[in-house]
Amino acid sequence: MGFAALEEKEDHLHLAVVDGAVGLRGSLALKPPLSGGERPEGPGARARGGVSRFDEPGRGGSLRRIREVTLRQGGKLYVRSGEGAFLQEDVEWQVGAVPFLPGFQVSLRLPKKLFL
Repeated sequence: MGFAALEEKEDHLHLAVVDGAVGLRGSLALKPPLSGGERPEGPGARARGGVSRFDEPGRGGSLRRIREVTLRQGGKLYVRSGEGAFLQEDVEWQVGAVPFLPGFQVSLRLPKKLFL
C-alpha cells in the first residue's frame, strides 16, 4: 500500500511517492553484500551508486538516474527508507537518522518550466 501526491506551486512541482513495502533494507537484504539500506547512510549510497538485489544487467540504476536528472534540471530530491534519509539540493546532504519508515519514500521538486 502506498500513495502519491502532487503539489503545484507558482515556480515548481512537488511530487512525493511513498509505499509501505519492505523498503531498501528488506529488498537489499535478499542479497547479503548489499544489506544495510536502512542505516542512515543507506538511501544516499543507493541514490548515488545505483545498486539492485537482482543480478540482471540494467537493474538498480533508476534511483541513480532520477537523482542525476533532478540535479541537472535544478531540482531537489529527497529519499527516505528505514531510519535513513538523503537530500539532494545544490549539494548532497546525508540527513542521517530519521524516524523509522518501513517502506520507501521519494520526493522530487522540479522547476515548473520543465512542464510548460
